[in-house]
Amino acid sequence: MSRCPPICIFTHSDYHNIFLIALRRFEKFAPSFQIIIFTNHIIQNIDIKYIQIQYNDADVYTKKMLSCLSLLDYEYIIFIHDNNALYDFVNEIQIIQYIECMKTYHIDQLRLNKNGVGNTPYNEVCNTIYDISTINSYIYSVQPAIWKLSSLIDILDKNTYNYRDIELNIDKHMLSYKNCFYYNNEDTFINTGRHKSNLFPTIHLTYYGKWLYSENVPYIDYLFKEFSINKDTIEWV
Repeated sequence: MSRCPPICIFTHSDYHNIFLIALRRFEKFAPSFQIIIFTNHIIQNIDIKYIQIQYNDADVYTKKMLSCLSLLDYEYIIFIHDNNALYDFVNEIQIIQYIECMKTYHIDQLRLNKNGVGNTPYNEVCNTIYDISTINSYIYSVQPAIWKLSSLIDILDKNTYNYRDIELNIDKHMLSYKNCFYYNNEDTFINTGRHKSNLFPTIHLTYYGKWLYSENVPYIDYLFKEFSINKDTIEWV
């Protein structure tokens, strides 16, 4: 049995078409990981090995999350939203090693890329793990991250936010937690300052309902070919 934490994916029925693409990529590039799905409607015609937890669509985002997270019995989870898809294999061995590092250094959040963390000098906590600066950073982010489950529950339980507001308004509360990010000198994607990740390699698929194409080349081209998506018939930026 894999020692890796489960990958918990938050999705909504409006975006299940995107989610199913992301799920296929998790099957391909993270086959050893348990997948747990947070959704407002149970998704039909997917393998029963995937655990689906249904939230109340009328609730605010933090309450939706809490209703799902409270049912889990893990020390650590990987949390991700449905519009992030893998483009290469997850480094399972390194994920396990970093969880041990999180335990040793009492890290609550380990973001799996160097994005949204500001441009100040970084304090290296341990090998390729750095503190998230409190200056010009999104200390809380819905980007892919390993979370200590009890800490994530505590953070969400003390705040009431919708999805679009949470990254902008939760920072003061986040200062009481140990927030870190992974970075191993990876390049950035083209036309953007976003960094790639050799640990958990994902591309962000959409931006306000449009395919995020220009900064994801060539990885998005491979995905379009795999899923028979015609770029000329979709909206993209």
